[in-house]
Amino acid sequence: AQGVEVTYVMREDFRDSGLTRAAFRADGAYLPASSLDEVRRGVLDSVGGPSRTRRFVYAYFGDLDLVGHIHGPGSPEWVRSLREVDAFVADLAADLPHGCTLLLTADHGMVTAETVVDIDFSPALLADVDTVAGEARVRHVYARDGSANDVLAAWTSELRGHALVISREQAL
Repeated sequence: AQGVEVTYVMREDFRDSGLTRAAFRADGAYLPASSLDEVRRGVLDSVGGPSRTRRFVYAYFGDLDLVGHIHGPGSPEWVRSLREVDAFVADLAADLPHGCTLLLTADHGMVTAETVVDIDFSPALLADVDTVAGEARVRHVYARDGSANDVLAAWTSELRGHALVISREQAL
């Protein structure tokens, strides 16, 4: 609405995902990029030439997050991915045109889970549960009508000492 030229640089399969549609409502160009080299090229191509309008480029590369979820933060695989991302950011910052601002952010930190709990092998955790959502470290458990207190008690009892279990009201 303010005349800013918007470009999105991220994996092609994210283009029409629900999260992308919900989060990125501004019209803009979409440049598919699956590697750090492709992200770098997309960003630099988007800001490199002269323009009469302001430009905003959103680039996303999720491999570090993915490696952390699979191998854990601090693992050799994660450290290698972190080094790659760190070098990418340093190189990109050095190559951006004068007057261009680089903002780097992450959506969350990471912790290593000491104990793995597979809810599919814990019948007490599935009793009276309608749906389980969220990612593996932060589950959102939806109880069948009238069963919320029983489900909360079962999860609290079963996961005592391994996880913090709170009700919807406590979370809000």
